[in-house]
Amino acid sequence: MFLLGILSLSLFYRKGPIFLATFLYTLIWIFFFLPYQEIEKVSNEDMILIVFYFLTAIFTGLLTDRAKNHKEMLEKRERSLEILYDIVRNIADATSLKDVLLTVKNGLGSALGGHCEIIIKDIDNGLIYDESTSFSKNEKEKGASNWVFQNGKEAGWSTSTLPFSENLYIPLKGLKEVVGVLAYHPKQGIGISIEEKNFLYTVAHQLANYIERSFSDERVRKYEEHKQVEKTYESILNLISDLFEGPLMCIQDGVKELKGFELPKKSSEIDGPIERIHVSSESLARILENITAMVNLNAGLTPVNRSMHDLKELIVTSMTRVKKTLTAYNWMVKIDDDIPSTLFDYDLIELLFYNLVFHAVEFSPPESTIEIIAKQMGDYILMSISGEGATIPPEMLEVVFEKFYRVPGTTTSGLGLGLAIAKTIAEVHNGELRVKNRLKGGISFSLYLPINASS
Repeated sequence: MFLLGILSLSLFYRKGPIFLATFLYTLIWIFFFLPYQEIEKVSNEDMILIVFYFLTAIFTGLLTDRAKNHKEMLEKRERSLEILYDIVRNIADATSLKDVLLTVKNGLGSALGGHCEIIIKDIDNGLIYDESTSFSKNEKEKGASNWVFQNGKEAGWSTSTLPFSENLYIPLKGLKEVVGVLAYHPKQGIGISIEEKNFLYTVAHQLANYIERSFSDERVRKYEEHKQVEKTYESILNLISDLFEGPLMCIQDGVKELKGFELPKKSSEIDGPIERIHVSSESLARILENITAMVNLNAGLTPVNRSMHDLKELIVTSMTRVKKTLTAYNWMVKIDDDIPSTLFDYDLIELLFYNLVFHAVEFSPPESTIEIIAKQMGDYILMSISGEGATIPPEMLEVVFEKFYRVPGTTTSGLGLGLAIAKTIAEVHNGELRVKNRLKGGISFSLYLPINASS
């Protein structure tokens, strides 16, 4: 009857109450079923019976408790698998990233009993924090999540890295990049088992793959949009080039004829306007030349005809034309005599040279000095063109080579194509074009042209 009572208790209680009941049943057996006057003279048979009863009751309670724990574990695992299946199915069927994040947060909160937040990154930048959440209001937690994002390793609560954080942070690692961080805040006083952590990692892996695919789709979409915009720009620029080419040639021919006429002495009064027309037509010709070059380079219509040329000869020849157009500047040309000949397209490098010179001039005041240096540096020929005067804001140095980009505050007459064309020409020659601000003011362009560039 006592053993039956122990077994009945094990259906409802854990080890503690069972052990207590076992001890009480033992005392009841001793005091009520053994003669009181013979307690000190208990027979060996009774003592053995008491000991075996006590041990049997304890082992029965332990086994029953273990079976109950095992059953609960199986039920919990089955529930976790169901939640995981629902999460994966909802991820597959979701129509937006917002729906996926909401599904995952609700599913994890239901499975683990804690609170989850998902911090994803901007498609091309760092993490984006939702200011309405508690995670974004704690700088310590922000620092922990940023560390996890940058290092791709878990940290925070229940780990050896940043263990004093209130949350557990798990990186959302896709195949190629870390796309965000999963933050789990446990209930007060409740730990996390290995199985629960594995469950978090499984969900994080599925979520990371989905976010990475969505980022990839978004990049493809933006790339296609960019291509469409570029095609539109190219069509417009091509049309502009065709429309302006004829009138510009007429203006240039007319200026040449005017300069060739023998006019009376008072004609000196019209020399200034004629010269201004000449300079403006040259500037317009350069803009149209850049437009045509950009359209043709992007469309692959400009062949790169590499042959052996002397860069020194190109600079000297080009400077003759430059000095006639830009008479208000001083020129300092330093070219090493031992520069070797190398393979490049003469017309394209000449166009690159003109664009760099005119951009250096645009940042320099009249009467300032434009410095041109050419020398050999290892396996490269370095050609640098530097001006004096204004500088480019440091945060804009990385974007000055973008098409149609113009530095705010400048009064350049171009469309923002010159530097983009120069960079494209440098790249098709396997070279590199850089820009930097000079310490004494002004900017400096540097072209690194490989000596043994393959054709």
